[in-house]
Amino acid sequence: MRKNTVLVAVTSCFIVLSAIAYGVYINISSNDHLNQMRRITGAGLVFAPTERHDVTPVLRSVLTLEPGWSTDVYAETDGRIESIMVKQGDKVAAGTLVAVIESRELEAQIKQARGNVYSSRASLEQAASDLKRAQLLIAKDAIDERSVDGSRFKREIAIGQLASAEASLEQLMEKSKSTKSVAPHAGVVLKRYVEEGSYARPGLALVSLGDITTLKAMVPISALYQGVLRQGVAVTIAISGAAGEGRINGTMTAVTASPGLPPGTMMAEIIIDNSNQLVKPGSYSQAEISGTPVKNALVIPEQAVIIRDGRQLVYVVDSDKYVRLRTIKAGYSGDGWTIVLEGLQDGETVVAHGQEQLTDGMMVKERSNNE
Repeated sequence: MRKNTVLVAVTSCFIVLSAIAYGVYINISSNDHLNQMRRITGAGLVFAPTERHDVTPVLRSVLTLEPGWSTDVYAETDGRIESIMVKQGDKVAAGTLVAVIESRELEAQIKQARGNVYSSRASLEQAASDLKRAQLLIAKDAIDERSVDGSRFKREIAIGQLASAEASLEQLMEKSKSTKSVAPHAGVVLKRYVEEGSYARPGLALVSLGDITTLKAMVPISALYQGVLRQGVAVTIAISGAAGEGRINGTMTAVTASPGLPPGTMMAEIIIDNSNQLVKPGSYSQAEISGTPVKNALVIPEQAVIIRDGRQLVYVVDSDKYVRLRTIKAGYSGDGWTIVLEGLQDGETVVAHGQEQLTDGMMVKERSNNE
């Protein structure tokens, strides 16, 4: 019995020691393999030297093209809309009659006010004649001074009544102007908001006018475009659905911060020459905005840039074939290339593919097809 116990104990110790030895071997082997991978790699990597290219920045976006300016024509009084004198697309001059609001009741009030003016003028003429007669009679001692004063008082009352009647008529005439809505500027009728027979109230928009020879578009621009698409830059816009070749010219007139946009994104205003009226305002269009070409720009493949914690990084291969992780400042990216503004020089080599295999300080080598 005692021999069996000793045999079991010896066997157990042997098994435990064997397991420990195997674990140590596996750990050493793994570390050797990891160290070898840290020192030398190259499989699946693509290397690319920095190059010099002319780059034309292109921003693809959905644009809403609006008139260069627009304004609404409003009703200024209550009443039924008797007639709308224009339709969408009509060209109008400043002062063109746009809409007429029914004014039958107002016309009756104006007639009555004119009658009051005529009556007041007649009363004033009568009062003035009576005063003149009284002044002649008092010169002959035919009446007393009190009678003259009474005639003079009646004339003053008549003057006041005429002034009041004329003011009332003027007020009604001014109100009658509000029944006729006119175009404040020359332009094109962009939209009719109401139809004939509907009821108008002061402040109700009747039609919209605008200038379609100049169009305006607002475009968000990320930080990568801000160095090449900036205020004052002439842009060419290829718009889907436009007549002819579908290309129009414009100018980026402002680049400003705008609330609600992602950090680093600015809002650009583009003014477009549409004098040939190739494009209709108010429509959505897929657009390609081409900026001024950047001559002889230092570029690397677009996929070489790694974004990590908001930083732009690349793996640079040094003269000893070690890769170094370096922070750069990248500009516009497009058509497979990224403009490098800071952090790289001519002749340097970067890793353009397979960066997930690398860590800073790792040795790399280019493998031949036979390896």
